[in-house]
Amino acid sequence: MKGNKGIWERQYDQIEDNLWGLRPIQTLVDYTALVKEGKVLDLGIGEGRNALYFANKGFEVVGIDISETAIKRSLTAAKEIGVTIKAEVKDLTSFQIEENTFYSTRSEDAFPVCGGGKKWI
Repeated sequence: MKGNKGIWERQYDQIEDNLWGLRPIQTLVDYTALVKEGKVLDLGIGEGRNALYFANKGFEVVGIDISETAIKRSLTAAKEIGVTIKAEVKDLTSFQIEENTFYSTRSEDAFPVCGGGKKWI
């Protein structure tokens, strides 16, 4: 994943606005009611569209991404809409999840770009 950092920074540098759009993925919207409360971990948060949706629904959200630009954009977006998220620059291939920390973990396409994502499943 460390080798992917430059790739993602270049992607974000090419787009001034929002690489993935502002709307959360529809599947997330459809199934959010199944998660009543708790702390959500967004692996590969990107610019935060899905994390912001959870935060807007009252969840405590932690997001990680290898891109510093993505993290900055997600935190800026949270501030703009008046929600709080915690977002950190981390490499998914070495990130350790502390047991019993999160009620729900979500990721959209982060595992395939990590190479060998099956080791986490």
